[in-house]
Amino acid sequence: MDGFALIWGCLLAIVLAQVLAYILCHHRLPLFIRATYEWGKLLDENTSAFNRKWLVPKSCNKQQKFLCYQIIIQVKEVFGYLDSANYYTIKTSSIILSLVLLSLQTFRRLYECLFISKFSQSAQMHLGHYLLGGMFYILVNLTIISDGSFLTSDGDTFRLKDLSTATNIIGVCIFCWGSLHQHRCHNILAQLRVGSSSHNNYGVPRGDWFNYVSCPHYLSEIIIYFSIGFILSLDHQSWWLLLAFITTMLSLGAVQTNQWYYQNFSNYPEDRRAIIPFLL
Repeated sequence: MDGFALIWGCLLAIVLAQVLAYILCHHRLPLFIRATYEWGKLLDENTSAFNRKWLVPKSCNKQQKFLCYQIIIQVKEVFGYLDSANYYTIKTSSIILSLVLLSLQTFRRLYECLFISKFSQSAQMHLGHYLLGGMFYILVNLTIISDGSFLTSDGDTFRLKDLSTATNIIGVCIFCWGSLHQHRCHNILAQLRVGSSSHNNYGVPRGDWFNYVSCPHYLSEIIIYFSIGFILSLDHQSWWLLLAFITTMLSLGAVQTNQWYYQNFSNYPEDRRAIIPFLL
């Protein structure tokens, strides 16, 4: 197991522990622990002054996105620091295509954060979430290139025609599908606060995948990262651990969000699941 697989494995173990804690003893946990897996509207409004010291405005998410620009620009410099003695199995074309798709995802999310999303003025997140978010965008880029054959002296060279494989084409189609629906869902959430006197208002989102699940933007995020994994192939073990971490973390958040909607809106659709239509 390489270093990045170990990192994502440890993060996955932490999230699984949070899931177990949420299932077994959520309401008995101290608020400072619950805040590590709750954010935004899910956080207790009566959080103590001590616990508030560890919270930052959720709109600080915008700052995290700028970290992506720095890491993407510096990717070439990173190559020289990676251990070329390891055995790499992923094709150069797959690595480059994955980096391009991740860049597109980053730029779109930055655009949405700056010009579309309307964050609640009272929404907050744990400082640990904020720091993890900053590290996450750096680790994702490094994880992609960590298993690339172009890092070794005898690795394959990039050829444009290598991009036109069936795996790459299908992966790009899945990526576009997930990105389209995530963009639509973020627009729907933003429209709930258009014309409102306060950005703190919440409403019941409807339309697109919101007709089936409470957090389709989380579902589409998982689909987007799955599409990159599809391109990288099953040989990229670090990426699939990353995907397991993302899936578990977002699923936990979706379940809590779904319960919050049911508790706060009497007219909330009874057949709407949390993140996976008809299942979860």
